[in-house]
Amino acid sequence: MLYTSGSTGRPKGVMVEHRSVLNRLRWMQRAYPLAPQDVILQKTPVTFDVSVWELMWWSFAGASAHLLEPGGEKDPSAIARAVAEAGVTTMHFVPSMLHLFLEDAAARQAARAGSLATLRTVFASGEALGASLAERFEARIRSACGAELVNLYGPTEATVDVAFYNCSREGLRGGGVPIGRPIDRTALYVASPGLRMQPPGVPGELCIAGIGLARGYLGRDELTREKFVPNPFRGGGRLYRTGDLARWLPDGQLEYLGRLDHQVKLRGYRIECGEIEAALQRDPRIGEAAVLLRRRAGDEGADYLCAYYTAAAVLPKRELREALARELPDYMIPAAFVRLERMPLSPSGKTDRRALPEPQPADPAGEVRERPGTETERAVSALWGELLGGGEPDVRRSFFEAGGDSLLLLRLHQRLEERYPGALQVADLFSYPTVRKLAARIDSRSGDDAVLEGPVVALPGEPPQTVRSGPREGRLDIELEPAAAAALAAMAQERGARLESALLGLYLLHWSRTAGAERIGVAATVGQGRITVWNADFRELASMEQLLDAAEAALASGVGIPAERIRRVRPSAGRWSAAPLFRLESPETPLPPAGELLDRFDHQLSVWAGEPGLPLRCSWTYAARQFPAELVRGWASGYAELLRGAAALYREAAASRPDEQDQGKGIISS
Repeated sequence: MLYTSGSTGRPKGVMVEHRSVLNRLRWMQRAYPLAPQDVILQKTPVTFDVSVWELMWWSFAGASAHLLEPGGEKDPSAIARAVAEAGVTTMHFVPSMLHLFLEDAAARQAARAGSLATLRTVFASGEALGASLAERFEARIRSACGAELVNLYGPTEATVDVAFYNCSREGLRGGGVPIGRPIDRTALYVASPGLRMQPPGVPGELCIAGIGLARGYLGRDELTREKFVPNPFRGGGRLYRTGDLARWLPDGQLEYLGRLDHQVKLRGYRIECGEIEAALQRDPRIGEAAVLLRRRAGDEGADYLCAYYTAAAVLPKRELREALARELPDYMIPAAFVRLERMPLSPSGKTDRRALPEPQPADPAGEVRERPGTETERAVSALWGELLGGGEPDVRRSFFEAGGDSLLLLRLHQRLEERYPGALQVADLFSYPTVRKLAARIDSRSGDDAVLEGPVVALPGEPPQTVRSGPREGRLDIELEPAAAAALAAMAQERGARLESALLGLYLLHWSRTAGAERIGVAATVGQGRITVWNADFRELASMEQLLDAAEAALASGVGIPAERIRRVRPSAGRWSAAPLFRLESPETPLPPAGELLDRFDHQLSVWAGEPGLPLRCSWTYAARQFPAELVRGWASGYAELLRGAAALYREAAASRPDEQDQGKGIISS
């Protein structure tokens, strides 16, 4: 009988059968055989499941066990002495304790002096093993004595360990350390909430089958039925639902992603803290990492993520945020980072999350806080201080470095909007993230009150499901054959218009057909980095000539405002829409990159002036989290076919020399 508190804190008696223990020990002896001269260091308290193999395995091979002095399991120096004095060949660490062992001066000196020369195999389990920790083991222990590091994974309910990965033999991958492949007579599955197999790369709950499963929980039949379920993947047998999140890697190894019951909910998003911890530990400067959901004192709605890490020195928050942003979506970036000398440990040697300290507001080490100097800086600074706490902020420090997050950023925008109506978009707070830059931005626009509502194309049907991670920006390239491009240019020229006017007119027609609407509007650039909105009614545009005239007039008007002065009108609940922009790209009148305008225009067609006789190239940039790639690919293909159709109709009309009034009607009405 092994007792485990699990995630609830209420001890559960796990009934492990003898045959399950025998299978576990036989696998270990087959994979990492002990000889009579081997010595296991028995240092795990007998109340924890790892002690099972420490206490029993040695006897199967006629080897020896050395019992560490009471309390020595928390003393790296005592562990190093025991290895040297007893000639220990095999031992185990919880990763938190392995980190302390590798950083201990006496242990490192013992390794350099050859005192750990007998050490052959070190097993790690009980927590996720970070890549940087494994790298330090290779550099400090394996290089000194040749010992191998083996990552083990398994719950008590499946007899301690069910998967293994030899870090020293199979190598490190620059990211997290896999938990590997199943041990003998064990099957592992990654399943959806409905117990369907997940494909490689897709996270799911890790489930276990095989001889290692325990009978269940003593006196807790309901919990046993909940966790030990019929195996849907094989006829007969049981399956244990671990509550752990994992995914299959392309090479058939398993990657552990954290606990499902360690998920937190922040601003409507469910977040797996273990995923953030794994990303932090990919920084070679960081030893251990833990992430918690915290709440600002006295602020009911101000939950935020706080990351704790161990490192030789405080790491710049900006660097940490930027590194995480390359892997994780915005809502998973912690607002606070706290450097610790070491993680607090529970009696079992694991990180004690309840003992992690509350973060304290602090300025960057060694820097003098610069106070606001203008009236606008003082006003903005006061709003920051109210939201972030910690007194008056340094005017040079980023909002995020000062402890802000995207939710607080929205609240800051609301407060600024009350004081400076229409002066700033939310995107401006990302582009000008310090008090000084934001105040200068407000001052520079104090005389410009023009605000334009951008076009919205209401789309039919149900909106597609948005995704919360992955690339924010998608791009598709469109290429038109030289003959088709030449025909469109000739068609436009005959009507006294530019090729770009034909492309814009057909872009408007495309959105009219997509939306099933006769009244439609798109935004278009009009030079000098300005944008106008062109609204049209296809009941009044009966021919291509009229469409081209209207498009040419829109482009030639020169009347527009800067992109940052355009606001996106959001659809009502249950509706969905697109906000299209026609971008005539020119070095003389540059626009902000398409990615910076996605909050205002989620579909942007970029057109470059090309040389006659060459293919016409355009690019379609879109908001990838709101619009599935397959859907946008269909729209882009439809627009390309519309261009080709217009070119073909023009060539047919030109060949038969029809009356001028009849040219191009077909493409409008078809």
